[in-house]
Amino acid sequence: MEIEERPLLSASVRERDVDLVIVQLVQTSPLFREWFGDQLIPNTDQSIFLGVSHSVATPNGESDIELGFKTDRGDRQLILIENKITASFQDQQIERYYQRGDQYVSNGDCEAFTVGLVAPEQYVNNAESEAFDSVVTYEEILSYIDSIDHDGTPYFQTVLESAIKKRHEQQLTSYPLYADFNGRIMDRALSKTRHLVSDNTSSTPNCEIDTRSPWLQSQAEGHPSAIKYQFKTQLEQDQNTITPGDVEVRLDIESDADLSDEVEAKATRFEQEGFEYSGNSTFGVVQDYWENVDASDLEDERFLEEVAERYAELIKLGHEVLTEPA
Repeated sequence: MEIEERPLLSASVRERDVDLVIVQLVQTSPLFREWFGDQLIPNTDQSIFLGVSHSVATPNGESDIELGFKTDRGDRQLILIENKITASFQDQQIERYYQRGDQYVSNGDCEAFTVGLVAPEQYVNNAESEAFDSVVTYEEILSYIDSIDHDGTPYFQTVLESAIKKRHEQQLTSYPLYADFNGRIMDRALSKTRHLVSDNTSSTPNCEIDTRSPWLQSQAEGHPSAIKYQFKTQLEQDQNTITPGDVEVRLDIESDADLSDEVEAKATRFEQEGFEYSGNSTFGVVQDYWENVDASDLEDERFLEEVAERYAELIKLGHEVLTEPA
């Protein structure tokens, strides 16, 4: 295909793409920044812009975007933003935003905060959106940037329009392929690891397999309860098509647990087996993933066995590393 015939976006748009569009607009366009802030905190005077950050990780989870400004009174106001296209909210995800805001105030990082949702119009029909202080839709952002002069507007419009289309096409309530894939992965992994993750071979460990991010939590004596073993199927499915995406296996440390230092001290054990480790003082992730998986792969016995085996390897290694004497 000739260069001039190629599409501007060659892959399915993701939340990160929209995050970075918003961050760039806030950082580079005073007009957009003022408008955007007014949508999130109406009738608040934005005297001085303090900055904007993407993917802010804290011991109590992660904010997609955070931006701050001073009011005319000199108060520092922080806005914590969750961005959604199609993904469901995680357990306690919204509550953790408010907990982070409260912590910022307690730490003296700001005098006040607000929590906002940015999403397509179809998404904000979800009951969860009512839990946010404010909501700004992609459609509202599209309409506004069409009225300002910015060199990046054509690209920003393409990203937002693609995200809106993605949301429109997705059926959030029906994932038959995921359900089948997830169940088969969990069954195979349990058959390989049940003797490790349960107190005896007849008991059933704590696990959840009816979402796109299934998890297993060991009930074996001596294993940290703050550890969850997950695998995530990131493909996007509607009635007729499935967009290629990632499949990931990971070990998660719950955000209120103080185990990351222990895992970090033993990170070379995971890295020797090809897993990546990242974390901070109270949060950590060990992971491995497959990029741009096709839907046909999810139905392929060889791929299914590959993912199940890798998931089982992570569980076995995590159990060995985290239950051995310090």
